[in-house]
Amino acid sequence: MLSLLLYAVGMAAQQPDWGYNPNAYPDEHVIYVGLTEGSLDNCGQKELPENTYLGAFIDGECRGLAKVQKKSLSVALTINYFPLRVKGDTNDEGKAISFRLLYPGGQLSYVYDLQPAADAVTYTNKKTTGTLSDLFPLKFIQPLYYGFTQETVSVKVGEQINLLDYITFEPANANIPELNWNMYEESENVNIEGNKLTAIKSTGKYGSVGVFPKLWDMKNTGQYSDINIRVIQPATSIELRDEYKNGITVNLGDTAALNTVLRSGYTTAPADCNEELTWKSSDETAILPMIGSDIGKFNPVKTGTYTMTLSGENASVDLKVTVIKPVEYITPVGRVKEIKMYIGDNLLSILPSGYKVMPEDATDRSVHYEVLPSYNQDQEFKYNEILEDNGSEGIFARKPGRARIAIISNQNPQASCTYEVIVKDGPTNITFKQEEMTFLMPIKDTDKWDISEDIRNNIIMTPSWPKYEEYESYDIAQSNLDISSLTDAVKLYYDFKKDSLSASVVKVGEGWIDISYSSERTIATEEGLRNDEYEISNHFHVTILESLKGFKVDGYVDMVSTETRDFVLTPDPVGAEVDPSRVEVTITPNTYVSEEWKSIVEIEPTDETMLNYTIKPHSVGRATISVKLDGEEVATSYVSIGQRYMQKAGWKWTSFYGGGVRWNSPEYELGNVVEEIRSEDALLHNDPEYGYFGDIYSLETGECYKIKVKEEEPGLLDLRIMYTGGYEDMQTHRQIVPMWNWLGNPYQYDHDINSVFSTEDTYANKFNVGDRIVSKDDGFAEYNGEKWTGTLTTLRAGLGYMYFNAASDTIDMEYLHEGSMPQGTPVMNAPQHKQSVWTYNSAPFADNMTIVADLGNDYSAERFTVGAFVGDECRGEGEMIDGKCFITVHADKGETISFKLHDAVSGEMRTINEQMPFAKMAGSLRAPQRLTVGGIVTGITAADIASSGIAIVDGQITVQGMDVADVIVCNASGAVVSTGETTVAGLPSGVYVVKVKTKDGKTVTKKLVK
Repeated sequence: MLSLLLYAVGMAAQQPDWGYNPNAYPDEHVIYVGLTEGSLDNCGQKELPENTYLGAFIDGECRGLAKVQKKSLSVALTINYFPLRVKGDTNDEGKAISFRLLYPGGQLSYVYDLQPAADAVTYTNKKTTGTLSDLFPLKFIQPLYYGFTQETVSVKVGEQINLLDYITFEPANANIPELNWNMYEESENVNIEGNKLTAIKSTGKYGSVGVFPKLWDMKNTGQYSDINIRVIQPATSIELRDEYKNGITVNLGDTAALNTVLRSGYTTAPADCNEELTWKSSDETAILPMIGSDIGKFNPVKTGTYTMTLSGENASVDLKVTVIKPVEYITPVGRVKEIKMYIGDNLLSILPSGYKVMPEDATDRSVHYEVLPSYNQDQEFKYNEILEDNGSEGIFARKPGRARIAIISNQNPQASCTYEVIVKDGPTNITFKQEEMTFLMPIKDTDKWDISEDIRNNIIMTPSWPKYEEYESYDIAQSNLDISSLTDAVKLYYDFKKDSLSASVVKVGEGWIDISYSSERTIATEEGLRNDEYEISNHFHVTILESLKGFKVDGYVDMVSTETRDFVLTPDPVGAEVDPSRVEVTITPNTYVSEEWKSIVEIEPTDETMLNYTIKPHSVGRATISVKLDGEEVATSYVSIGQRYMQKAGWKWTSFYGGGVRWNSPEYELGNVVEEIRSEDALLHNDPEYGYFGDIYSLETGECYKIKVKEEEPGLLDLRIMYTGGYEDMQTHRQIVPMWNWLGNPYQYDHDINSVFSTEDTYANKFNVGDRIVSKDDGFAEYNGEKWTGTLTTLRAGLGYMYFNAASDTIDMEYLHEGSMPQGTPVMNAPQHKQSVWTYNSAPFADNMTIVADLGNDYSAERFTVGAFVGDECRGEGEMIDGKCFITVHADKGETISFKLHDAVSGEMRTINEQMPFAKMAGSLRAPQRLTVGGIVTGITAADIASSGIAIVDGQITVQGMDVADVIVCNASGAVVSTGETTVAGLPSGVYVVKVKTKDGKTVTKKLVK
């Protein structure tokens, strides 16, 4: 239905904008229309306002529009008609024609859908239907009054109603205009589209939304001129409040308590629920529904436990209600009239035995307690300082004196009984800060002989130390405290009246200090409360030792260079007092230390006691720790610093520097995690059934080994290699035979390859042009006659290498002694990989292939890198060094290697035309392997880049149409300047390449200008 056209008060109706275009169709069907209220004889005689319009529609499209015309036939008769020219073409032949009337009122205009009063008309090209004397009749009875069938309508959230179902018009057979519904106030509770109202949000317990149609020219029937919509949110869940989830207890006839809970003891969800919920009793003879003005309330009339159920349309909850019999009185139990207790005692530990709640069949026999003044004290006396009521935790005695305790029924406060309470100042428990006290036997007169304060402070009287009262004001008669020494090593005397203790050291020895206290105290029994004589006692041990003689330390410390170790001095004898100023700890290397090096190891105190230290190694080797007391050495410890070697699953080329690994049984040293070890001239293999076999019987310092760790759990080789002196005695000379040599690495620090194998010296190594040093995972370097060049720039500690001698003669090669180079930092043996676009796993392969390639001048810049592939699997990579590409490939014999080229600036990936079989090496600096570059690889095309949806907006990289995993920004030279960030505000102006990695594994690249 088209929107109702409304006009402001006082404005004449204008031609409706129903989309009529008289030039849209070539043909037409002319219809002369008149309106009738029912009789065909009166068709056209109803007087219509001047600006009344009639529209004709085919398939919902306005095809004709006419304003009312008037033809006066006589003084008494004027014909009102509409000359409709219904536009169409041959495709519209036989289609139904519908009609719509715009009828202007005094304040608003109204739109009606009209039906023929006789037979319907269909479209016919070039036809004329009706004449002035025989108009085509449309039925139109104007509504004069309207009203609503009810004042309020309730609608559930999410439901929809038709507002036309609640409105009536008079006459009853009048045409119904298109209605525009309005609300008195904007509301988010409902949504009105056409005549459909949808309930969106609860209007609350009493709220509603007033809705009315704009019918300003019609009169109201006098019943309802608008309708109030209450949006009902049914309860999806009903929950009792926490305090009622376990049920409630009420007295017989206590309607107030019961109905208070029924009214407010629950919560509903959602929060805006306004559904009317009803309670129902499981036994209406026990919990009786009330009537009259109390309807909706309930009366508990029978003891027992029942269920009250609160229900709504979709949810309900049960409340357990226990109806109980009340308490009549409380009687004391036992013969005690006065309760005697001590500071710190909890009165509630005995009081429940001193009373009985009656009758015994009372349903709720619970009580509460109230501290009151003693009958023997003025009301102003601070009785609440004597007994402190901490609620459920207890009622505690805090000060000596008198008070009174009342036991009061929770159900019937008139039922109660009281006790007089006497609080004494004395202990209920004797403990000690130390069960064992140790003192040093004094040597000089100025040393400590008197230990009175130490003994006194070690004794803990809970809650307080007893105080002798001369006049026994609070019935503390018969109380006594005795402290005595049961050893002749300590002389001790205690006077309770004066609270005076003296104790002194007599001689070396040991024994007990005994403490006992006796008095009277109220206890709980099965027969009630009873005052009882009791005694508490305890003792602690005292030892008199000789004074500090020295320290005990670990005689041998075995550690590795990549971790620290705690070192502790234990006083001798244990517990002897230590003056930190008397202690001196030093560590001295037992192995050679270069003058350029700081040290191989340091030791530092970790606190002010000078008993706790940290050993911090800088190198493998040996050292001695010296501990001195007053300048005299009293203890030594020998430190051995070895190497820790860790390797995950797969192959690694390894070299040990901290010591060798020797075994009688390889299973003991290597466990079952190693699958295979290779040296230059021997093998060791781990058979799944028979274990290790082969001719490698140890792993020696400075040699190169290829070690493979198994894939299965734990997938890790972890060796702690004891220092054996191999590093100190490292062999600096090595003969390099023609072709391939296994090159051990004797260094414990990382070093630049050109520093280690320098040729600047007169007596330096004489390498051949084309000689090559190859690593497992860090690339390789080739000697160009002046220096080593390539992707391998650093010899890493713990890793072995392969050396290719390009000449036919043996080379005498000298390593630089590590002591002549700067001291580094001990590192684990894990290689450091640079960030790269190529992702591959070298661990499954024992060997690799090294290639020096020439890709031509167009692809010699450092921004180009090469990936090596076996099939679709990346097996290695190459970098541009001085115009040549140094490629390392991890593969097996018989596999064919293909290549791809990546441009870090443009992001393009290109094929390389050549392939080659896997071998040890190919190409050299003098005769590089020639590779030619092909086309762009499918999947990263120029079209991808152009449609990537990557742009820089207000200093931020925006990406559209992709599920982004990472964003990398490179400058024009290919260097990465940002990873994982989308802001480029801090970057200087220039050309950048943005690489977007998607979660489905694609990389899309775009060149941007900032």
